Amino acid sequence: MTLGGAMWLLWCAGAGAALGSFAACAAWRIPRGVGLCGRSRCPACGAPIPWHRNVPVLSWLLLRGRAACCGARLSARYVALEAAFAAAGLAAGLLLAPPG
Repeated sequence: MTLGGAMWLLWCAGAGAALGSFAACAAWRIPRGVGLCGRSRCPACGAPIPWHRNVPVLSWLLLRGRAACCGARLSARYVALEAAFAAAGLAAGLLLAPPG
């Protein structure tokens, strides 16, 4: 595999994880009547989540499934949905890989 091919697959998996993160956010916010715009907040204490602690899959793993602000446990559903979308993005990248 070429470096370009690896970068393509990494991009596809990252895009999938980002879409999964949005889907998880929407699944939490919409039933509660919260808008989709605005900063992400801790579901336990409501503290804003900075961008560097809101990276799909990676942040959940680095924080060991706990909120950095208050230590509350974060549901594994978030990371599972992000990982599933990342896998789907990777699969799409493999199927739609540019020739060469």
